[in-house]
Amino acid sequence: VVPNKSSLYKEKLPTRYRTSDGVSRVAQMREAMGSNDRFSNLVFLHDGLERAKKDHLIYEPKGSHWNDLGAYFGYRGIMDALGIKPRALNDFIIDEAPDYRSMAAFYMPNYSNRICKSPVLRHKQKVDYIEHVDCFSGSLGSSLPNNAHLIDDCIKVFETEFKDKGTLLLFGDSFSDKLLPFLKYHFSKITFFSLRQINFDLVEALAPDYVIHQICERFFSNAYLSPNFSLRNYKHTALDQAPIQNLQNQFMLDFSSQHMR
Repeated sequence: VVPNKSSLYKEKLPTRYRTSDGVSRVAQMREAMGSNDRFSNLVFLHDGLERAKKDHLIYEPKGSHWNDLGAYFGYRGIMDALGIKPRALNDFIIDEAPDYRSMAAFYMPNYSNRICKSPVLRHKQKVDYIEHVDCFSGSLGSSLPNNAHLIDDCIKVFETEFKDKGTLLLFGDSFSDKLLPFLKYHFSKITFFSLRQINFDLVEALAPDYVIHQICERFFSNAYLSPNFSLRNYKHTALDQAPIQNLQNQFMLDFSSQHMR
């Protein structure tokens, strides 16, 4: 769970905005988790980012998303939770430059947002990969048990130069854009769906080695308190393997374009 910028930088909020005296839903969830094993895989990145902000600017100066450094420290927290050693910060070169890939520049492309400087990470070691886009067909979506044809069409698949590092299925929001470059060091294949909920039909169908659900704090309620259509009539038993294998094969056949980076 990625914290809102307003949660991490409360001291920067304009005085005209009143802060709530109540306990946030995320705080309630963290308190309720306690030592309950059911929540052992739920990772809140706030504490690590709170420490990182003491030495670094980690969110966009004129936006609501994390910058490259914020994504890096978030990536470290996720890798630690998975038991995978993350890349060290000195594996990257930190520049202070306009970040043309920032969400602020993308969604609000005015002059001041484009020239606003922010920490930008340059990767010393580049990962070769093939990117597949728009590779999920309506026919595959309608074949999944619980209305998976409702899935958003923002889907990417990255096949990296590494052949023996396992596969990752990533569900996420717009914070995933800056997270993906770091994840490419650790997986042979990453399948990304721009979804705010885990689609359990896709987990069953694609059978990845790892599943990450990245969600921003402001969408937490939408992700975990709203109905999840992929849980409709969901049974905790293995699905028939023949249709699942067919779905996996169909998924690979539906790649429509690829670009070498």
